[in-house]
Amino acid sequence: MKRAVTKIGGADGPTAIFLCGKEQSFFERLKSRLRWWKHERQRRMVARLLAETPLIPHTIAETLSYIKERYPLEEQNADCCQMYEERRNNLRFSLIQKRQPDLLGEIIPVRPPKDLSDEQEVLRWQQEVRQQSEEMERRAAAVPKEDFPMDYHFYVIDQGENGQLEIEADFIHQELCCSYGGNKEKLWPILKDIYLYYGISREDTKQKTERYRMLESILVA
Repeated sequence: MKRAVTKIGGADGPTAIFLCGKEQSFFERLKSRLRWWKHERQRRMVARLLAETPLIPHTIAETLSYIKERYPLEEQNADCCQMYEERRNNLRFSLIQKRQPDLLGEIIPVRPPKDLSDEQEVLRWQQEVRQQSEEMERRAAAVPKEDFPMDYHFYVIDQGENGQLEIEADFIHQELCCSYGGNKEKLWPILKDIYLYYGISREDTKQKTERYRMLESILVA
């Protein structure tokens, strides 16, 4: 049986990753171990660098102004962008989960099967997680706007045939999210530039906040 990976939700909601399949060979395990070792070495180097030379943090408004000066940033809205409402709803769901999960009511964890080699049990588990994710999305959509207000903005940096970067910002909850689709070699430096300018504070470094972890992951990749 081939190794199978299914990912649900991702950055836009609850994430579950399912792995099933036959055990890796010795050489596959060795390659995986070497990749992990290389990644950890890079992560430690980046962590040491950030601890020694913390970056100046900037607000979301300052960061957007910086982006506009350097790149062709265009704001999108529901009238001109088909994905606007979907992206806004996804971010709202994610923020409710992180900031006010009590608004979603009781969430009973879906326990994975004891035997991940049992394909039927894994499929059943996947289905239960999907159903729970869909239920949580419905609950989030039902939360009144006054109970969880947002000041949401969606921007695009169009790089032509190389693809585009998408930037989501919410000023009430101080959330900045960037993603891209296209040529990584061309778009990743822009993504890195944005997050380096956004920066981190000494407190972010000390507490290993979400803002710190995001910058660290981008510098390690």
